[in-house]
Amino acid sequence: MKILGIDRKYWSGCAVMIGLAGPLEARAQCADDMGCKGDRICVNGECVDPEQPAAAQASPEAKPAGGVLTEVQRLQVSQARTKSTTGLVLGGGTLLMGAATAATNGSDTAPKVLGGLTLALAGVATPFAAAGGAQARRLGRARGHTMKATSSTVVAWTGYGVCMGLGTAVFAAGLSDQEISNGLILSLTALGSLSSLTMYLDTRSAIQTVEAGEQTASSRQRIRPEAHFAAAVTADGASVGLAGRF
Repeated sequence: MKILGIDRKYWSGCAVMIGLAGPLEARAQCADDMGCKGDRICVNGECVDPEQPAAAQASPEAKPAGGVLTEVQRLQVSQARTKSTTGLVLGGGTLLMGAATAATNGSDTAPKVLGGLTLALAGVATPFAAAGGAQARRLGRARGHTMKATSSTVVAWTGYGVCMGLGTAVFAAGLSDQEISNGLILSLTALGSLSSLTMYLDTRSAIQTVEAGEQTASSRQRIRPEAHFAAAVTADGASVGLAGRF
């Protein structure tokens, strides 16, 4: 029997080929990884994307601030502490020289010399202490701490500016033989000393923040060797006790 002028056997053969081709294509897209494009792999006859390792998928943990201080960092901490202490000592010297200036007030030469020395000490005391604080904060930021200028820093610099401005004017008046009250001399001297003391305390606070981060890191390191030891003795599945291995 012919259909459209073509023998029925021909149509039967075509139907069989089409029926076989469909299931084979659905059953197997690939025989191995070479049959897949790009980085895809062959799994059960299908090309799929490879699974990402769990370590690659996990987001990296933020590195904690601090850590054990290096030798260079320890030197920087020591330098910051020395600068702040120097500023404090100079502030104390400012107070003593101011008192001496007031005690000799009324004479010709002594108050002028002592007043000049007082102004010079006040001019370097607070900046010395501030230099130590700036160094400590730079180190803290490099180690991941949030180190910002505090209100104490602002107060110290404000007092320093007032002291130096008025102190310079008072000293110039003294050089021109104008009468200066002891109360004004002592007030400006005390303001300069308090400014250096405030800056010293601010620097010490910054240093303590840096050192506190090292103490936390040292505590973690003291605990870690015990965990490594426990993992080593139990890695093969055996139990180790005081009496031996079981």
